[in-house]
Amino acid sequence: MSARILVVDDHEVNLELLVAIFASKNYIVSTATDGFEVCRRIKADPTMADIPVIMVTALSHVDDLVRGFEAGADDFVTKPFKHLELVARVRLQLRKKQDYERIREQALVDPLTGAFNARYFDAHAPRLAARCSAAYRPVAALMIDVDNLKQINDAHGHAGGNQALRGVANRATSALRP
Repeated sequence: MSARILVVDDHEVNLELLVAIFASKNYIVSTATDGFEVCRRIKADPTMADIPVIMVTALSHVDDLVRGFEAGADDFVTKPFKHLELVARVRLQLRKKQDYERIREQALVDPLTGAFNARYFDAHAPRLAARCSAAYRPVAALMIDVDNLKQINDAHGHAGGNQALRGVANRATSALRP
């Protein structure tokens, strides 16, 4: 697996050990030294908020764990840790993130046509408009309504109506920029 991970520890020796463990498992490893602050920053940024955070810590007092969870941690491993457990927990969090991303993507795409849906538009239009405005670039949106769809369904059944909708979506998406 070649996922990118961030290892945070305030001791250089621990960082080196953790980097060696994960690099040997083919992870791309970055490092930082303040776990709670990094966690807070990741979770405060909407573009990164779904990144899983596992804190490896010598702190085992309940207050410290609560502080970590309040900062946004998804899991904890206390020191001294077992290498296999830590790697397994990282794999689990990465699998959960992939599942989340797959479900999130499915929620933004119409299952019949494969085109982006209104949820996608609502989530992305403000950011796209702001980016285009900042770059002095035009932006356009296309909304399509299929006239007489009920008559198509009545004459050819829902399978025929579905085929018509897919055809319209295919023609539109093939003629437009992504």
